[in-house]
Amino acid sequence: CRLADTLFASRAFAAIDKDGSGTLDFNEFLLAVYNYCTMRKDALVAFAFDLYSRNGQSLTPQELLLVVEEVYGRGEGKGGGAMGGGRGNTAALLRRVGASVTRLAGKR
Repeated sequence: CRLADTLFASRAFAAIDKDGSGTLDFNEFLLAVYNYCTMRKDALVAFAFDLYSRNGQSLTPQELLLVVEEVYGRGEGKGGGAMGGGRGNTAALLRRVGASVTRLAGKR
């Protein structure tokens, strides 16, 4: 099983790879598993938010669109996102988020 090369994957890996070697040693792996298994739900949400937010305080509309695409896929065919994407609901959600991003970008 190969992990998709996404912004989430690369930032999560970088957060776990404490020595910056590009590989996980046993201690880094063990610490990551321990942290994941013992974190409260709100801490996991904060961790995921921090992976996508460039400023650590908010998500831009473009960052939110990227989150939706990486989690649910682009709504094209089967698969695509971490949650299996490709369903009609995903395509509809992306259209709504994309329209909001376009509207908000026009106001700047």
